Amino acid sequence: MHFALLLGVCAAARRDAFDLFAEGSYGSSTPVIVRSGNNPHAKITYLTLRGLADLPVLMMEFTGLPYHATYLGREQMKEVKHKFPLGRVPVLELDGVTIAQSASIVRHIAATTELMPQEHELKAKVDMMFETVQELFADKWFDSDSIKEQHNSGSGFENLEVITRFSAIGNNGKVAATGVETTPLEKTLSILATFEDILEEGDRYDVWLVGKHPTYADLALFLKLEAKVELPLKLGEKMLGLALPFPKLSALQEEIRNHPNVQSYFNSGRRMPRVQKRANDDGSGHDYYYVDLPPLPEAAKHGGEL
Repeated sequence: MHFALLLGVCAAARRDAFDLFAEGSYGSSTPVIVRSGNNPHAKITYLTLRGLADLPVLMMEFTGLPYHATYLGREQMKEVKHKFPLGRVPVLELDGVTIAQSASIVRHIAATTELMPQEHELKAKVDMMFETVQELFADKWFDSDSIKEQHNSGSGFENLEVITRFSAIGNNGKVAATGVETTPLEKTLSILATFEDILEEGDRYDVWLVGKHPTYADLALFLKLEAKVELPLKLGEKMLGLALPFPKLSALQEEIRNHPNVQSYFNSGRRMPRVQKRANDDGSGHDYYYVDLPPLPEAAKHGGEL
């Protein structure tokens, strides 16, 4: 098993992610080992950042599946990369099966938990939604730095016009297919409108993309919304005082964010920090720098257990 070879590499690893921020960047980070629950059924290995392991770990936290996570810094990853399946991470061990590739890991965890429906038709629909989330939120369509640059450059009137138009038309996923969206902000709003329409077409008493229960597609959408559309929403609702017409998306976000397991996870040291790629101060190239961490729990502030 690949976890056996990590024991020596991670001998001095920490048990939470809070110290990563002090280390500054992925390139200078040291390993982090996280245990959630007793007698972990799953073991996952990734890097000391969110990236491709963020969804699989959220799925395990959401469902209460005990797991053991090993997060490697750059130097430690170099030592063991060649021994991983396909030479890639994340890698998951669950129920005697070892697999790589993040989407395969997501589906395997979903099949082991209640995040994948039993009915074949619903399974197909959930997978369709998952692929749609991955495709529409691909980086080639959305760039938060471009949106920020557009706003900071004084093009606020353009943003105001775009957001006003979306606020006026309400939910209209067809906008995304008309070719009228020309800026990152417009593309983002079009994507949001598409998913708002999908949720609107479902049962009006449910908040999920498919069926009456949350699935891995819902959690994937939640993370994309959290990571990629925070700025446009703030731009519309905070800076310009306009309410964007996405109540269904907001309801899905709140349902997941307020789940006790999710709140516990986000306020712990178990989640890796977000990173931003930028040039090193010494001119030696680029690295992934840590830009935020969850608030330190009261127990940790006083030396208690996390």
